[in-house]
Amino acid sequence: MKMNKIDESILALTGFALRSILDNEYWKLFGYKSRPKRGKLFKRFVDDKKLTKETFIEKELLILSIIDVVKAIKTSNLSEDEQIIYLTGVLSGLFSPLHESDFFKKDDDFLEFVKHGLIDYQQDDILSTLPKRAKRSLDQDQMKSILSGVLLLTAISPDQLTNGFTLDRNKLQHYLTKIDSNERLSFSLGQDKISSYTKAASQMINI
Repeated sequence: MKMNKIDESILALTGFALRSILDNEYWKLFGYKSRPKRGKLFKRFVDDKKLTKETFIEKELLILSIIDVVKAIKTSNLSEDEQIIYLTGVLSGLFSPLHESDFFKKDDDFLEFVKHGLIDYQQDDILSTLPKRAKRSLDQDQMKSILSGVLLLTAISPDQLTNGFTLDRNKLQHYLTKIDSNERLSFSLGQDKISSYTKAASQMINI
């Protein structure tokens, strides 16, 4: 079955949001040679502190990319209803692979994570916010590479507030078009989930 243009756009935005987690170049900023690759089974053999740090970096790269997508949507020429539809599609598209990869157990956990991330990074710049978020789960030794990683990240993306943290917000806007009233979107959600996702998307658009 051929996808409509809006579904294709949402799929592309979802892919962009996930890409930073997989990008070795971002992991190198935090002292890794490449992104750590482990299946669920092998994670049980990894030191807890090491795994906690890797999980933090993964989730932080994810939220920075999601923020870029949200900002691109918010600063587009779309109506608020259209913005909410796009963001609902992206969020629902993200949850499935993240859930399968054991990032989030429940939809509510994922939506709360995104909402709090948006609020945190709205209040202050990345140099202050990312280390502050890291302190909640990492110890002092783990923080060293996090701090240096943040400095390197800001060095390669000096205009983050306008251009984006990990994604180019202007390029993302090329995937955003007006929604035809005849188009039916294929959210990967059950009817019982659509209302909670659209409510969360509406709150995020207005943060």
